[in-house]
Amino acid sequence: TPEDRDIYQKTGVMHLFAVSGLHLGFVFIALMAAASFLGLKRPPTFILVTVGLWGYAALIDFTPPVTRAAVMATVGLAAYLWQQRQSAANSLALAALVLLLFNPALLFDPGFQLSFVATWGIIYLAVPLNRHLPLPAGFREALTVPTAAQLAILPLTAFYFNRVVVLGLFANILVVPLAGLMVYLGLAGMLLALAAPGI
Repeated sequence: TPEDRDIYQKTGVMHLFAVSGLHLGFVFIALMAAASFLGLKRPPTFILVTVGLWGYAALIDFTPPVTRAAVMATVGLAAYLWQQRQSAANSLALAALVLLLFNPALLFDPGFQLSFVATWGIIYLAVPLNRHLPLPAGFREALTVPTAAQLAILPLTAFYFNRVVVLGLFANILVVPLAGLMVYLGLAGMLLALAAPGI
């Protein structure tokens, strides 16, 4: 409802309703876990995960945030396959180049800008934030990654939506893990619907 939408916008979690690179990241984790469970070596892992990621991107109709994440994940997987050091900044730049070659007008699309700026924030702000938080390792990442993304997109959200959502920094720490749970439940439901519709 419009009231619900307003609440989600005010709390800075509206982005969870748009399929984004975050959702593709959950799919990536699931596919890597499946490859590990099956005991696959590097080349079969690369094939399984890459096909799965691009299949998911096709299912979502190659939206800019999902395509950006798919390109970055593929570059990371290629580095894993050939045992090379990966560069998140280079793969982010490559993803921008690929998308803009196909559609230069995307440069002015708010979804494109928010996706790339949020990822830039995670790459360049999360590590410095990480260093200055005296918290346990797992909890520290759970706090710094969404905070870095939110800080990076603050100017854009202020420009496009005429609001700065301070509460979003805290709300995302709580709701992002729940979003991962919902993605996994949705994927499991989709597979069950194909394999055993009764279930």
